[in-house]
Amino acid sequence: MSRYDWQGGPRNKGHISPLRDWERVVGQIERGEVRVGPEAAREIARRIEAQGGFWGPRKEEKEERKEITMEERDKWQWTQEELCAEAVRRFGKDPMKWAFQCPNCQDVATGDDFRKALADNPRTGRDGEPLHVSAIVGQECIGRTLGALKKSITWDGRGCDWAAYGLFSGPWEITMPDGHTAWGFPLAQAA
Repeated sequence: MSRYDWQGGPRNKGHISPLRDWERVVGQIERGEVRVGPEAAREIARRIEAQGGFWGPRKEEKEERKEITMEERDKWQWTQEELCAEAVRRFGKDPMKWAFQCPNCQDVATGDDFRKALADNPRTGRDGEPLHVSAIVGQECIGRTLGALKKSITWDGRGCDWAAYGLFSGPWEITMPDGHTAWGFPLAQAA
C-alpha cells in the first residue's frame, strides 16, 4: 500500500484519495513501522519504567524522605484543640510560623510562605472572595498557589498540586468543635 491509493470504485470515482485510517494503520503494521502484541507492550513498559515511569522519577526517590516519629505514626486523628496545642508546642504561638508537610512532594510550608505566595499569586474562593492563608495552609500544597494548577505549563517549581481534601484525603483527620471533620496535612518536624 502507498500513502495514496488509486481506485476506480464508487468511493473516489477514479481519483487519488488518502487512505482510510484503518488502511493506514494496517500498512504501518505490515511495514514494521508500528509494533503490536503483548511482547511489544512489555518492551514499551520496560522502556518507560527505565526512564522513571510516565511522570518521571518520584520526588521521594530524588530526595531522602524525612522520617516521622512513632508518636506521629500512631496519631492520624486529631481534635482541632489537640492540633493547635501540638503546633504551639512545635512552632510557638504565632500560627503564621506553623509548618505543614505535603504528603506527596514532602515540601514544608508555613503560614508566612502562603502569605507571600498569595500576595504574588492572588486566588479567590468559591464565593469569589480573596482566599486567606487560614483557608488553605495545612490543607493544600503551596504549589497550588504558586502555579502547579496551570494547565498551560509543566510545573517544576516549589511544591505540587496536592490537596488534603482531594481524591486521596488526608492523611490527618481533624475533628472540629462542632463535630464535623476536615482533612489536613501533617505538621512538619520542629526545626
